[in-house]
Order: sequence, then structure tokens, then C-alpha cells
Amino acid sequence: MRVHTAILAALLALAGFGAGMMLGRWMVLRQAAAANAPLAAPELGTKGGRLPLIQARKPAGDAGKTTGQREPATIAEMEEALRKAMRGGSRASKELSDLIRSMNPADIPQLLSFAEKLPSANYKSELRSMLLARWAETDAAAAMAYADKVAGHQHRLQAILAVLRSWADSDAESATAWAQRLPPGQLRRQAISAVSYGLAQKNPQAAFALMESAGLAEHRWGMTHQVFSAWAASDPAGAAAKAAQLASGQQRQQAFQVIGSQWAEQDPQAALAWARALPAGREQASALSSVISQWAAADPKAAAATAVSLPAGQPRNNALAAVASQWAGTDLPGVVAWMQQLPEGQTQQNAVNSLAWQWAQTDPKGAMAYAQTMSAGASRDSLLSSIGNQMAEQGPQAALTWVQTLPAGQIRNQIMGSVVTQLAWSDPQAAAAFADNLPAGQARSQAIREVVSGWAQADVGAAARWVDALPDGSSKREAQLQLAGQMVESDPQAAADYALAMPAGQTRNDFINRLASAWAGNDLASAIAWVQKLPEGSARQNAYSSLSAPWAEADPQGAAAAAQNLPAGEAQNALMDRAANRWAMENPKAAAAWASQLPEGEARNRAWSGIAAGWAQTEPKDAAAFVSTLPAGDVQNRAAEAVVGTWARSDATAAAAWVSGFPEGALRGRAVEQVVSSWAGEDPAAAGQWIQTLPAGASRESAIGAYISQVSGSAPELAVPWVEAIADEANRFNQIESVARQWLESDRTAALAWLARVNLPEDRKKGLLNRP
Repeated sequence: MRVHTAILAALLALAGFGAGMMLGRWMVLRQAAAANAPLAAPELGTKGGRLPLIQARKPAGDAGKTTGQREPATIAEMEEALRKAMRGGSRASKELSDLIRSMNPADIPQLLSFAEKLPSANYKSELRSMLLARWAETDAAAAMAYADKVAGHQHRLQAILAVLRSWADSDAESATAWAQRLPPGQLRRQAISAVSYGLAQKNPQAAFALMESAGLAEHRWGMTHQVFSAWAASDPAGAAAKAAQLASGQQRQQAFQVIGSQWAEQDPQAALAWARALPAGREQASALSSVISQWAAADPKAAAATAVSLPAGQPRNNALAAVASQWAGTDLPGVVAWMQQLPEGQTQQNAVNSLAWQWAQTDPKGAMAYAQTMSAGASRDSLLSSIGNQMAEQGPQAALTWVQTLPAGQIRNQIMGSVVTQLAWSDPQAAAAFADNLPAGQARSQAIREVVSGWAQADVGAAARWVDALPDGSSKREAQLQLAGQMVESDPQAAADYALAMPAGQTRNDFINRLASAWAGNDLASAIAWVQKLPEGSARQNAYSSLSAPWAEADPQGAAAAAQNLPAGEAQNALMDRAANRWAMENPKAAAAWASQLPEGEARNRAWSGIAAGWAQTEPKDAAAFVSTLPAGDVQNRAAEAVVGTWARSDATAAAAWVSGFPEGALRGRAVEQVVSSWAGEDPAAAGQWIQTLPAGASRESAIGAYISQVSGSAPELAVPWVEAIADEANRFNQIESVARQWLESDRTAALAWLARVNLPEDRKKGLLNRP
């Protein structure tokens, strides 16, 4: 049978079971909510029209043939793959993806129509993305046209990006040009990030130029890795020279790390020479660790000898840890012997931490014997924890006997929790008996939670009866809350009945809250219907709060309509905020018109704040204009902060220009902090130049504090001039200490030189230098 016929049959069968009842309940709920909604459903698409057109391409010559090496799938194979994917798991998704790769792209439109009938929104979105990516390989224009019409802001975004990534794999230049034609907003930012990988594989220089010009603060980290990984694969020296020009210290560090790894794979000696020539500091430490780690994969002894020869300090410790981790995978006895010869102290401890898991897995007795010789501390705890986890997998009862020989303390409790977890899956009654016999305390509470988690997977009724029999107290309350999430997976109605049978009180309210949250993840419509029937009170209010995020995501208008009918309080406010936020992402003007009809009060204020935050995701300038129309006061201030926070991540220069017009006061102070926090991490030089334009005052001091906080970890030398310029002496001294503590860890020599000349009381300097 042809592959696409099997897929159609399996999809139809899967869409049928469970879909009728679930979709029926959902449609009734949507219709009831829509009856109260004052406005029509938001239109799809971006502001100002549809997506940019893609010039239609003639489908590839093999569009009607299957691709890949596998044989066509059978009906049974497809049905099993779909059932596994519905249950989740990366392996199941991989199997389904392989099957989709083998199908005929011409059949995808028909398959998509069946996929849209599936009851699970998450699975539907995943399957839709797989199918669209396959379609885009031969007809990107048709696939994008379909993606543009997908309902729901987030699902539409995922569909568009799936098409774009696939298109960029085959035609990166055209996909990039299309992404750059998108209007400013969330879609454009994510689209440019999505095409950067495909472009970097073919033209890393062009990808770097795109990264530099795009102004995507929150996406630059992933783009940095993609661009310099591809560049270093073909020209590591050129990539290193360009990386050194990056303005952001954090970005340089990431670029140097990936360059070091790629270069060391080709020529470890040249890569090592480059890393050693970098200025001392965190960036050099990251590059050295990356080079030596990659080198250790091919020649661990040579890499280890080089790591040991480095000057004492964090770079050396990091490099030794990287060697131990790599070496342990190929020659555990050799690395253990090498590790034992290292000088005692932090260097040896880092090495132990890096090989603990492999050692415990391969030679638990040897690891145990060595652990007994170690001094108490983090390294010993790490090794003991790894031993316990391995023993628990191989024989939980023997592991329990061993763990009880350890001295009482946090690490014993932690290992015991891991062992009981394993036993609860294989023999829950034995695990329960063990937990019952433990003395009251943290270890017993943790063991009880682990028993509930494992037992409920096999027999939720038996687990519930055991929990009910526990003595009243904090352990029982925690177990009941653990049970809520487990019960809803197997029988949500039984969980609901169990909740209502519990004695009134905080534990019952918390159980209902946990139940509503877990139920919403599996069957939102049923969860909403149940919560709406709960008696008035704090439990119902809390349950509504738990539903606010998934409800607003699935049906912002329905959630907004329902929020209007809730009694005033945090539940109403939370649902208003979430619903307005999601609605504004899809149709901000309709959301704003709806909010303007709400009665005055906190609910309307929260709706306005949510609209501003959602609108700023796609059109920050328009969102800023909307904020200016709101009544002056707290509601306008909150909305302004929401816009600034989002805008600064996508276009810090524009956000800074807007904030510069705010009057001096608390709002301006918080706003400049948000701008600088985003900007300084991405382009500290530009952020510093903007701060210099700010007039003296409280908001400028706030900006300086945010700048120092952002750059002191990655580039303390940039923070120094600003720290020394702080007018308030007490604040200046505190900031000097904060920067010095971080700098001493990354580059002690430079930090000591600065402390020798900086104006800080001697007793405070001594306190810094004498810290353990």
C-alpha cells in the first residue's frame, strides 16, 4: 500500500477516537462564550495585509515520488507511530517524522485537512509543522499560504516558522530576503533567527551581516552559535577575527567557545595557540575549555597534559574538568588514575565532578571506595549521588541498604529520594512500607512524594488509599497535591470526585488548584466545565487562575467573555490580563475596543495592561501610541512598563528614544532600567553612550545600576568607569564590592590591580580578598 494511503487511514482513525466527545464539549463551550462576546473573532494575518508573497516555484522533479531509503509504511506501522506520538516522546516523534519524509508531497494538503481534526492541540501543531516542512521542500509558496491561515497566534507562528526553516535549508538567500520584508514585530524577529542557520551553512559572512543588522537582542545568542559554528568549520581564523569585533562580551564568549571547538577538531595546536593569545579573562577561559575539551575527544592524554600546564585559576579548572568528562567516556581507568594524581583542592574536585556519572555507572564499587577517602563537600556529594542513582537502577533494595549506611544529612536524603523513586516503580508497596518506617522529617516527606509519583502511574486507586491512610500533617498534604497531577492523567473525573470529597480547607483548595492546572493541559474544555460548576469560594477562584493561561492561549475571546462574568478578584484579573494579551497579539484594535467597553476597575486596568504587552510583541510603536491614550496614573504606568520591556528586547534604540520623553519619576526610573538591562547585554557600548545623554537625576542612577549589573559578570572592565562615577558613596562602595567579587573569579590579576587603586575602605578590600 502507498505511504500516503496508510497515513490517511491512520489519521482518520485517530481523529475519530476521542475527537467527537472532546470537540463536541469544546464547541459547546466556545459557542456559549461567543454568545457573550461583544466583538467578532480577530482576523488572521499581520498588520497591513497578508505575508509577503513568495514567487511560486515549479515543484521539484521528484515531487510525486517518495524520498529517503526506507520502504513505504504499512497501515499498522503508521497507526502505531501515531499512537506513540500522541503519547509523546522524542523517539515517537522521530519515527513519525521519518515516515512523513517518505511520503508524496502532493498528498500533504489532503493529509493536513485530516490532521486539523485531531483532538490534541499540541499534537496537531506538531504534526502540522512536520507536514508543512515536508511540503515546503517542493512548494514553499503553497506551504506558506496554508501556514498563514492557521488559526491562533501561536499555532500560526509555529506553522510559518516550520515552512521558513525548511525553505531556508534549500534556498537560504530567498528565505532570508522574504523574512527581511516582514513588518517589525515578533514574527519578523523569529523569522530572521529561523533563516540564519540555513544562511550560515552557505554564506557565514552574509549571516553575520544579517545578525548585526537585525537588532534581535533576544535571538542573537542562538544566531551567534549558528553563524560562527558554520564559519569556523571552513575558516576558523577568519571567524575568530570577526568574533573579536563583537561589541557584547557575552556574545564574544559564545562565539569564541564554538570557534574553539570547531578549530580544535581540525587543528588542536593552532586552536590552542589562538586561545592562549586571547586577553586573559572569561572569554579566554571559555575558549581554552572548549579547545581542550574537543582535543580530549581525540587525544585525552595530550589534552590533559596541556590543561595541567595552564596557570592556576578558573580557566585551568574548567579545562581539567572538560578533559575528565571526555576521557571518562573512552578510558575510565586511565582518567581515574590521572585524576588521583592531581593536586588536592578545587582542581581535583572539578575533575571528580566531571567523571562521577561515568565512574559510578562503570565501576560503582571503585567509586564507592574512593568516595570513602574524600573529605565532606560538594565533590563527595556529587560522586555519592551518582553512585546512588546507578545502584537504584540496578537494584533498588540493595541501594536502600547502602544509602542507610551514609551519615544523616541533605545528600543522604537526596540519594534516598532517587532510590525510593526507582523502587516505587518496580515495587510500590515495598517503597511505601519503607517510607512509612522513616522518622518524621524531610527524608520521610520526600520519600512519600516519590512513592506517590511512582505508585500512581501503576495503580492510582491504591496510591490514593495509601495517601488517605497517612497521618495528618505536612507530609500527607504534600502527598495529596502530588496525587492530584497523577490522578488527572489516568482518570480526571475520579480526581474531581476525590477533590470534592476532601475536607474543606487549604489542602482541598490547593488540590483543586493543582487538579485544574493538570486537567487543562489534557482537556481544557472539560477542565473549564468542571471549574464553572464548583461552589463559589477561594478554591474556585484559584482554579480559574490556573486555567487563565491555557484558556487564553486556546480561545482569547472566549476567555475574555468568561472573565467578565467572574466576581471581582485576582481570578478575574488574571484571566482578563491573559486573554487581553493573547487577543492583542492577533487583533490589537479589536481587543482595545472590547476593553474600552468594560466598566472602570481593576479588571479593565489589567485588560489594558495585557493589551499593551501583547500589542508590543508585534507592533511596539503602535502599542506605545495606545498607552498614551490610557488614563494617567497606575494603569498607564503599568502598560508603559509592559511595552518598554518588550520593545527594548527587539529595538533598544527606539525604546530608549520613547523612554527619554518620560518625565522624571518612578516610572522613568524603572523604564530606563528595563532598556539598559536589555541593551547592555547586547551592545554595551551603545547602551553606555545613551546613558551619557541622560541628565543627572534618579533615573540616570537607575540606568547606571542596571548597566553595571548587566555587564559586570561578562565584562567587568566596562563596568569599572560607571562604578567609580556613582555619586552616592554607600551605593558606590557596594557596587565596587559586587563587581570585584565577580572579577576576582574570572580574572584575579586584573581585579587585584583595580582594587589596589580604587577608592574603597581598606577593611572592605581585605574582606574581599580574604573570602574563601
